[in-house]
Amino acid sequence: MAFLRQHRRKAFRVVTSGLLQDLDTDYQDGLYRGVWGDGTYIYTACLDKGLRSYSVDGSGNLTYIDTDDQGGDYRSVWGDGTYIYAACSTSGLRTYSVDGSGNLTYIDTDYQDGDYRGVWGDGTYIYTACLDKGLRSYSVDGSGNLTYIDTDDQGGYHYGVWGDGTYIYAACYGNGLRSYEVY
Repeated sequence: MAFLRQHRRKAFRVVTSGLLQDLDTDYQDGLYRGVWGDGTYIYTACLDKGLRSYSVDGSGNLTYIDTDDQGGDYRSVWGDGTYIYAACSTSGLRTYSVDGSGNLTYIDTDYQDGDYRGVWGDGTYIYTACLDKGLRSYSVDGSGNLTYIDTDDQGGYHYGVWGDGTYIYAACYGNGLRSYEVY
């Protein structure tokens, strides 16, 4: 049986019994909504404070590095090894680069009407779950600039998105889990 203890914005270590041990907290004022890491840095989408970067040492200790806030409500974050993408509720999809020290540089925003909630990519395209507008696809050029491609809206409220290399899946509040094919 695994026991979980909930804490806000905490790092945990899973010990052999399945219990979690609270290791560290770094709280830089804001409402943290999404988290993603690339093996070197941890990135958080902070609803009212922008995109943040942290480093983590081999013991799970967090060190705050940088914040970039272009305005809007940051909801979700994902990266592809080259760029970091943030889904911003009423401001669209944003692209960032990160340097070798973890500092963030804003590159581009594409906003197609809607409430952006989730972001994920497959190495070729970036997908966003838009609460009231469906699933959207984007391409990214070699400089991190976004190009809107398509929207598929079958109704429902799209909150999250993920794919397995063949299909894209969207979690839709009130309408279940949807699968999409990219062609």
